[in-house]
This record gives sequence, structure tokens and C-alpha cells, in this order.
Amino acid sequence: MRARTRPLSHRRRFAAGLAVALLAGVGLCLALVAATREEALAERAERKAVITLRALAELVERAAGAEPGEAVRRAVARFAATHPEVRSVRVVTFEGIRLEASSDPADRGARAAPRRLERAEKPLYDLGQKLRAAVAENRESAAAEETILGEEIALERRPDGGFALAAPVERGGEVLGLVQMRTEPAPQGAAAPSWLPFLAAWLAPVLVFALLALALGERRAPLAAAAAALLAVALGAVAWLGLRVAAEERRETGRQLAAHAAAEAAATRQLLAELGLPEAPPLAPGRWDVDVQRRPRQLLAAAGALDEGRLGELVRRDASRLTRAVAWIAAAALALLAFVGFGGAARVGRDLVAHRAAYVYTVPALVAMLVLVFFPFLYGFLLSFTNANIYNSNKPL
Repeated sequence: MRARTRPLSHRRRFAAGLAVALLAGVGLCLALVAATREEALAERAERKAVITLRALAELVERAAGAEPGEAVRRAVARFAATHPEVRSVRVVTFEGIRLEASSDPADRGARAAPRRLERAEKPLYDLGQKLRAAVAENRESAAAEETILGEEIALERRPDGGFALAAPVERGGEVLGLVQMRTEPAPQGAAAPSWLPFLAAWLAPVLVFALLALALGERRAPLAAAAAALLAVALGAVAWLGLRVAAEERRETGRQLAAHAAAEAAATRQLLAELGLPEAPPLAPGRWDVDVQRRPRQLLAAAGALDEGRLGELVRRDASRLTRAVAWIAAAALALLAFVGFGGAARVGRDLVAHRAAYVYTVPALVAMLVLVFFPFLYGFLLSFTNANIYNSNKPL
């Protein structure tokens, strides 16, 4: 007679299911926390660069209003000298298609400003025309109470980690040209979150379950309840840690932006005094923290102070978004625990072994359906929960 196969212990199944579910859930939460920190660091660097650009644009506009030409060149030279993190500054005026001022090392000698733009520099002139068109379009949209879509600030992260930015130069509401700024690569941010708390969140529940299983025996329902409870506690602890990291990163972003805006305002006032340029109307550094449509993000007050009420709203919004993500991860981890603990994984494994030849023949069709049908469907479904459109398709979700 053929020996009967002894069924696998419920304790072992739920222990394996808990270990696998925790590995997936805690691992995804760790990735989520790391992505949250990286996103905060990238946003911080980008917004600091925009604040610097806006300070430069305001300095150039006041110089152009006081004494076009030479005053602009002196302002650009002094700004570049006081900002070592800025690699180069170029100012273009549409009248005469001129490079009015530049601190770029390539613009020396015969190519020194002021001069007419060369044919190879046509993309720079076209960029200025694009920004001018966006300003006009957004003003019409605002007057008609329609959504503002035109990007009035060109922002590109370069492969070396620096930024290439451009903004319109205005006088009396008319766009006269653009100012372009390139920055040095931003310094490295904080280190990745420590994996030790996440390792403890994976290992401790498994050890506790092993001890509980000795008392619960082979009773499947109590084992399932204990495993689910430990999974929930572990993911709850990880979620709490993630919320703390997200809140601290958001507050640190607010503090650094407020400090950077204050520093740029002080430097701009000093340059205005040195160059003899008008200091009226007073600078409003809080309005330098804007998006690419030049809409204030409202994190800073007009004088540049941090708006604690707005900061609290952003912290709560981040917490809500992170909580939803962890809830989905917990649901998936719970499903994985049930799949392994109640024997689903074992049955699937036996079926795969028993019918392996049939599955080998169907794998090409399954892969094709996954790539050509299911992935586009799921990707479109996820896009429906974002603000993605044809105007920002080149930006991260």
C-alpha cells in the first residue's frame, strides 16, 4: 500500500503565512517611507531653486526698470558672485533678440553680453516666447475664471542633479524677456531610514506567534486570529513610524523654505542697496515660493514667515495619503496570510507540479495578456486617481 501523506501542520502554515505576509507588508512600508523621504528631499531642493530664481527675477526687473542694460549686467554679476550654488545666469530681452547679461563662462570674449543671440541659441529665445504666451494665456484664463494650465516657470532637473530654470522678466505687466538660471547639483540629503525597526517589526511577531502556537495547538481558527492580530499590530507600528517620518520631513521642508526665503530676501535687499536700485515696493519673499504657474503655494506668509496653519494642513494631508496606502498594503498582506495559512498556497503548488506541462504551454499567452491587457487597464485605473493630464505627462505622478 502507498503511504498516506501526512497533512502539513496548521501551526507551520500560519507561521509561514505570517512570515511571508510580514515580509511583504513591512517591506512595502519600508519602501513607502523611503520614497516619502526621497520625495520630500526632491521637493525641498526644487522649491529652494524656484525661490532663488524668483529673487533673481525680481532683482533683474528692478534693475531693468531703473537703468536697462548696464544696471542689469551689474545686478547679474553681483547676484552670481553672492550665490556660489548658481552655476550661470543669462538674461534675454525680446527687443533686438539680445543676450542682455550673462555669467556663463561660455559668454566671454567675443561672445560677451550684450550681443544679439546666435542661431544656435534660438531654443533660448523660443523658451522666452513660450513663457510669454503662457503668461498671456493664464491671465485670460484667470479673467474668465478658468483653470490656469500654462507653465510660466520652466523647470528641469538635469542629469547631474542640478536644475535649469527660467522665468519671465516683466515691467508694467508686459513680458520683456526671460532670465535663465542653472544651479549646481544639490547636496546629498539625509540617509535612508534605518531598517532595524522594520526588521524588528518582522521578526518579533513571528517569535510571538511561535510561542502562542505552542499553547493553541492545531486549532485553525485561534491560530488564524492570532496571526492576523500580530500582523495588524506590526503593520500598525510601521505605519506609526512612517507617519512620524512624513510629518517630520514636511515640517523640515517648511522650516528650510522659510529660512531660505528669508536669506534670499536679505541678500536681495543688500544687492538693491549696493546697486542703488529702488527698494519699493517692499519685497514679499513669501510669494517667491510658487508652482510652475507662479501661483503661491501659501506655505509662507507674504513676509516669508512659516504659516503654521497651512503646514498643519499639509501634515494632515500627508498622513491621510500615507494611511490609505498602508491600509491597502495591510489588506494585501492579510490576503497573503489567509492564502498561505488556509492551505491555498500549498494547493496551488501541488497543482502547478501536477500540471506543469499544461502551464508551460499557456505561459506565453498569460504573459501577453498581462502586458497587453491587464497592465494598461490597471495603469489607466491608477492614473484616474491622480492629476495627470496631457500638460504634465512628463512629470512624476
